[in-house]
Amino acid sequence: MFEEEKPRMKLTGPKIPEGEKVDFDDIQKKRQNKDLIELQALIDLHFENRKKEEEELIALKERIEKRRAERAEQQRTRAEKEKERQARQMEEKARKEEEDARRRADDDAKKKKALSSMGAQYSSYLARADQKRGKKQTEREKKRKILAERRKPLNIDHLNEDKLREKAKELHDWLCHLESEKFDMSEKLKKQKYEIVILRIFELKCFYLCSLSLPGVSAQSFYHSYTLCNTAFNLQIATPGGKPMDFVELDENNIRWIQDFRMKPYSNPAKLESIDGARYNAILIPNCPGAMVDLATSGYLAKILQHFCAEKKPICVVGHGVAALCCATNQDKSWIFEGYSITGPSVFELVRRKDFASLPVIVEDFVKDSGATYSATEPDAVHVVIDRHLITGQNDQSTLTAIQNLILFCNARK
Repeated sequence: MFEEEKPRMKLTGPKIPEGEKVDFDDIQKKRQNKDLIELQALIDLHFENRKKEEEELIALKERIEKRRAERAEQQRTRAEKEKERQARQMEEKARKEEEDARRRADDDAKKKKALSSMGAQYSSYLARADQKRGKKQTEREKKRKILAERRKPLNIDHLNEDKLREKAKELHDWLCHLESEKFDMSEKLKKQKYEIVILRIFELKCFYLCSLSLPGVSAQSFYHSYTLCNTAFNLQIATPGGKPMDFVELDENNIRWIQDFRMKPYSNPAKLESIDGARYNAILIPNCPGAMVDLATSGYLAKILQHFCAEKKPICVVGHGVAALCCATNQDKSWIFEGYSITGPSVFELVRRKDFASLPVIVEDFVKDSGATYSATEPDAVHVVIDRHLITGQNDQSTLTAIQNLILFCNARK
């Protein structure tokens, strides 16, 4: 028997609804109009953005011209002040020369008067000299007498063989006793010298200041500066408010050390507001990218820096930490580091920062506007500038060289 055939489905085209006819041309026109409107909106948006950018560029050019004019005015004012200062120096130099000439004339008159009366006093002078010479001889004689008492004669001519053996044994025992005392005294002297060196090292106190503002403190600069200074100073870490600091640029070379450091009790910083600058021999600020925010405007740090400048104590600042020096101004708004030579991050190193557009201060501009000299070398190159008691480093790579110079400077002052 034949199997029954299954019914097959018939494929038909889509049915067009009855009624009005569909106008495909109209649909195509509407779609083109919609695309045209969207394209026009994009073109308008592009021109609006371009107009805003042109306005911002014009505003930037105006700000640059204004700053250039301000800087020219500042340079003119600085030149006038420099002329006045040189005039004062010339007047002071002339006054000192007159005083020196007057003092020399007075000294010459006193010498003439003394020479005139020398004849009467010469005999008494010879008598006093004889007395002094006699005292020296007396002291020398006392020393000879004491040595003669200690160095007694042997008197062994009348002794027989047994007595000589006993005498030799006695002298040998005495010699061994003296050698033992000599060894003990030499060891004691070595120990005392070592203790003196240790006391001299740790009697130097260093104020180690870090920033709290983001992004924080450079881990590489902190690691190198702390490990090197910890062997030469009694360190006191401090931050604004005494809060723990944050670290940036952690890598496999320093992250383990930073983690161990956080576990130590001495990692808890003191409050900057409670620091007395007179108690410390040096101040150190590592590379702190956050220093531009909090340390650059700190009044407490300004007082400490004024004390250090007055006492000529060493100040060491590295990288972005140089911005902390901006807070140190006098009552007349002048900068206490005016006339110094300073280094810090170059423009190329600043541009790397994500927050470059919103930085509150550009250190190079501030230093030059305040009457100091600013220099920087290639990015990531070692560059340290030493001017009087101020030591500045350009970047993380300059930390070790700057710290070594700080230690040498402090040892030379002892």
